[in-house]
Amino acid sequence: MKKVEDINLEIKKIIEIRTKKKIKEKDYSIDLYKKRIVDSFDIISLITEFEKKFSIKIDPVRTKNFIFSIKFLSKILKKKFKWKK
Repeated sequence: MKKVEDINLEIKKIIEIRTKKKIKEKDYSIDLYKKRIVDSFDIISLITEFEKKFSIKIDPVRTKNFIFSIKFLSKILKKKFKWKK
């Protein structure tokens, strides 16, 4: 069973590799799209990559108050799986 912190690091690592931009831990809750760290094409490709890696379906249109942040994405994963804090 993985911890949420481990998932945060995995998500961060994937985003950093794709965007070639560093993300600090204090930035886990910011909207990466609004901060222009990712663009709309990045979001689509990253969501696809997360879906494959974690074997889940992420629907940003139907997800209430969707924010493209590490914290929000890990919350989605936490709901799907029961991880330790």
